[in-house]
Amino acid sequence: IGHLAPGGEVVLAGFYTQDLSFTFASAFMKEPQIRVSAQWKKCDLDAVCELMNTGRLSFDGLITHDSAPAQAQTADGFQAGSIMVRGRIIDVIPLNSQSSVSLIGGHVTATDSITPEVDFSYFVTPNIAFELIAATTKHSLSATNTAIGKVAVGSTWVLPPSLTVQYHFLPQGAINPYVGAGVNYTIFYSRHAAGGVVTSMKLDNNFGEVLQVGVDFNLSGRWYGNIDVKQIFLNTKATLNGGAVVAKTQLNPTVVGLGVGYRF
Repeated sequence: IGHLAPGGEVVLAGFYTQDLSFTFASAFMKEPQIRVSAQWKKCDLDAVCELMNTGRLSFDGLITHDSAPAQAQTADGFQAGSIMVRGRIIDVIPLNSQSSVSLIGGHVTATDSITPEVDFSYFVTPNIAFELIAATTKHSLSATNTAIGKVAVGSTWVLPPSLTVQYHFLPQGAINPYVGAGVNYTIFYSRHAAGGVVTSMKLDNNFGEVLQVGVDFNLSGRWYGNIDVKQIFLNTKATLNGGAVVAKTQLNPTVVGLGVGYRF
């Protein structure tokens, strides 16, 4: 009360577990008014709505988001601590950029592969998230334009876990585009030589850089659709027939994905 201007007002709202008291001398000097709020009633809500509708009460700076009641769950969008789990169908398209093949020459190519994929995104801030993806694909390898024509090299399964850091442009929006960059480590397993002139095959695992662009769009509540494109820069070395032939190639796969996600 001592901090009030003369004739000021004190409004007591809510409930108090302890008795309230004040220094009478301060109150005597300030001549304040003391009001006690009643329980919130429907007529209070109607009065506030009328004040807002007539422009006599402004909430500018207090209301940060506006959403229909059916979309109340998504009104806050992505926040620090949000987790997004997505499932996608992806098409892994090796660009087969450059390659060199010892002894017989030629160019190494790998086939496309379509497979399901799962990823997890954790939002450090509303705009910045870390995404970890996991999927595995099977590819056939061949060498073209060699001294002995086209050569079937073999097949391999590929496990390319990738971690990217993303920037989300509109984390509270119904449509939220993002970009990302990170690192990939590709593991080649279950390798099988094609037979014939290729009796054995070994592929070196390797790290690669990843660039990413995508968009999340709200479907309903906490469910989202997703379109995502990644470019992985991947080099590997293939050792054939115990080292008789060595091929170095830049597979550089583009990964195109379409799926759905749920925000926790």
